[in-house]
Amino acid sequence: RRYGWPRWRRGLMEDQDVEWRANDAKALLENPLLKDIFEQYERSLLDRALSANDDQEKVRLLVGIEVCRMVKRHLAQNVFDGKIAAKLSAEIANGQKFL
Repeated sequence: RRYGWPRWRRGLMEDQDVEWRANDAKALLENPLLKDIFEQYERSLLDRALSANDDQEKVRLLVGIEVCRMVKRHLAQNVFDGKIAAKLSAEIANGQKFL
């Protein structure tokens, strides 16, 4: 919490935090090593699911694939939120919008 900042200033700081998180998320999504790790892990889970004899094991493996995709979607959502926050911050700074 930022008790020392006026309420309007705290809002700007929170927007900046969102922008920083967005930049970090974008860097992770674009990182070749991380992209390769996600692809290999998903491929491994899918290969194991296709060759699994037990239905419960197949379901667990497919859930693992969905979790990987959810992580990537979460990172992408952070990037999108940061772009929106940056745009709104710029509009507010330029006097185009008022909260």
